[in-house]
Amino acid sequence: MTGTTSGVPAMRVLILEDEVLLALEAAETLEEIGAVVIGPAYRIDTAMALLDAERPDAALLDVNINGATSAKVAQRLRDENIPFVLATGYANQSGISGEAAIIDKPYDRAQLQAAFLRLGAAATPGLPTSPARPA
Repeated sequence: MTGTTSGVPAMRVLILEDEVLLALEAAETLEEIGAVVIGPAYRIDTAMALLDAERPDAALLDVNINGATSAKVAQRLRDENIPFVLATGYANQSGISGEAAIIDKPYDRAQLQAAFLRLGAAATPGLPTSPARPA
């Protein structure tokens, strides 16, 4: 992770989300806290190609991508020790095991930012774990 915005390390985040508007909103939301977005990818094969080309610091994965599960991408991230957040409307029935953070859809901007701030804080002890409030 390099750079900072408001004391938050600039995390390179891969986004895998098949709904274009949600992907773009997630990208904007993460950029607000200093993340550098990789993608977004709207298909599993695109996400895998992005992982071949770049190494993110973290990822946001929609569980259901056009009727398929994002388990293949989650496994690749796990194999490379890259933390990720699962976004799902299926509660804990995602079929993806492991220690990923889970946010339930529909999520709001604050929930998404908080999930990634926690990931950043886990990687860099001493950082805040919630978004800064405007003065």
